[in-house]
Amino acid sequence: HMPDNHRRYLTHTPKENLLWAEDIRPNTYAYVDYILSNNVEKKALKLLATLRNTASKYTSEELEACCHTLMSGAKEPTNSLLKSILSRAKKRKKTLDNHSKKSIIEEQTDNKYGFVRGAAYFGGKK
Repeated sequence: HMPDNHRRYLTHTPKENLLWAEDIRPNTYAYVDYILSNNVEKKALKLLATLRNTASKYTSEELEACCHTLMSGAKEPTNSLLKSILSRAKKRKKTLDNHSKKSIIEEQTDNKYGFVRGAAYFGGKK
C-alpha cells in the first residue's frame, strides 16, 4: 500500500549506501564511509542522498576520480567540494575536446584551398 517514492527510502540505509559505493570503487567507498563516520545517521543519509543524486549525472569513472582527488586533497571532504571538482573536471574535458577538434580541423585545412588567407594576403609578413 506504500507509494513508490516512499518505498525507495526503505532501501536508503547506511549498509545499502556502502554497497552502492563499493560497486563503484574504493575512493567512493572511502568517501561514503567518511560521511557515515563523521555525521549523525540522519544527516549522513541526507548527505548520501545528495551524493547519489549528483553521481547520477556523471559516469562511475568520473565520480571515482573526483572522490580520489577529494579524499587525497581535502582536509574535510564535502559534497560541495565534490561537485566543484566534478564540474571543473567536466569543463577541463570539454576544453580539451574543443582543442583536439580545432587541431583536427587545422590539419585537414591546407593552403591548397582558396578560402585560407594568411598574413601575406592582409599585407603582413610572410
